[in-house]
Amino acid sequence: MGGAFSDEKEWVMAERKQRDIDQAMDPRLRPRVMTLQDARGELSNAAYLGTEVLEQLEGAGLIGTNAHHLRQEIAAFAVRLLELHWCGPSDPNKPS
Repeated sequence: MGGAFSDEKEWVMAERKQRDIDQAMDPRLRPRVMTLQDARGELSNAAYLGTEVLEQLEGAGLIGTNAHHLRQEIAAFAVRLLELHWCGPSDPNKPS
């Protein structure tokens, strides 16, 4: 117990508050149910946003392709992997 807390109860409450903050900030700790269509959209957007460094690499002449198109390809590949491993309900818009 650190010197900033006057007693054990105060320390326990601070630990709980920090755990709640950590859980609220870490999306991996918040399971969600969503449709395949929703998951596709969220993953595609996240993959595209997560590859922003490619724009900087293109600007520095370190990659020999259009970064925007490469980012789109990476996002599409992530969606294909999601579809391959999907265990949730089937997509009603996709033929069986």
